[in-house]
Amino acid sequence: MLERTLEYLNVEKGNFDLDFADADKISEEAKSVVATMQALNIFSGKPGNAWYTCTNKK
Repeated sequence: MLERTLEYLNVEKGNFDLDFADADKISEEAKSVVATMQALNIFSGKPGNAWYTCTNKK
């Protein structure tokens, strides 16, 4: 969904650094979009510079 939003808004995805402390937990497919959203100050993360990916643990 995020990638489609960027495309709809004609925002070019760049090669931005992804500097969340838990960036290794972000899926490879989403990393470029998350990095772009972070660079555009759309995403800022949680306290401690964490991304906190969604998990479906029960």
